Amino acid sequence: MRSILIVLVLATPAFSGEFFAVGEALCWRPYSADFKNDFDSSLSMNHDWDAGFRAGVGIQNPLSWRASWIYTSFSADDTRVWTGVGEIGTAASYGDLDYQVHDFEVGQIFYCNSVCQLEAFGGFRWGQIDYSLQDVISGGDILNLHSNTDSYGLRLGGKATCWLTQTISIFGQGAASGFLSTTDNRGVSSTAAWDLTDDHETHGVDAATGVAWNCGLLEVSAGYEWNWWANILQRRGSTSTPDYDNLLLDGAFLRMTGRY
Repeated sequence: MRSILIVLVLATPAFSGEFFAVGEALCWRPYSADFKNDFDSSLSMNHDWDAGFRAGVGIQNPLSWRASWIYTSFSADDTRVWTGVGEIGTAASYGDLDYQVHDFEVGQIFYCNSVCQLEAFGGFRWGQIDYSLQDVISGGDILNLHSNTDSYGLRLGGKATCWLTQTISIFGQGAASGFLSTTDNRGVSSTAAWDLTDDHETHGVDAATGVAWNCGLLEVSAGYEWNWWANILQRRGSTSTPDYDNLLLDGAFLRMTGRY
């Protein structure tokens, strides 16, 4: 036991600064052509800004590589009521988006010079994107839809950092993903009810830019990010062929990274 303790004490300085934990506050807004009333497509269900979070852990060698797991969680819901809508009269919609993503990454850092560095990274992304919608009109017709999609695939990207001072830097990054997705679509309308599962391929693109302040083993950064998922939300008012819509989430982030 004494030998083990001696080894751990001696090894601690060698690994100092290589382990890190990340915590982020997110303020996003989702956009999709799917966010509308099914009985009148001109009635938009645009969601407002909502909060989310991101957290993760990893290991990084400052001179070469890093490996990490990052979890992102975001949800948004909205209720809209319209009156005096043509022959419909009164219409109402309720939408609920639940977004959860796991990223497992390995990256390689390249130092161009004393003020610039580049990083190439790749890994595996698993996303769960669920959307529920209820549409109601004054005539009594009701439509309930639930689109639950699991996506699995590879993600490749790069990041560039430029140091303005010894503690302040600006950065930008982008990545592309390819997915195999499975969507479970359940619905009930005045004329039909269905529960169907569909397998399909899709892809996504994400990007971020911001500024960071580094103080020893603590880094605080903030900026703007953009997340686009192609053909990820399924919208079906009957039991016909599946119809998919894109999803865009963008907004601000505030990130804190601590190292040991």
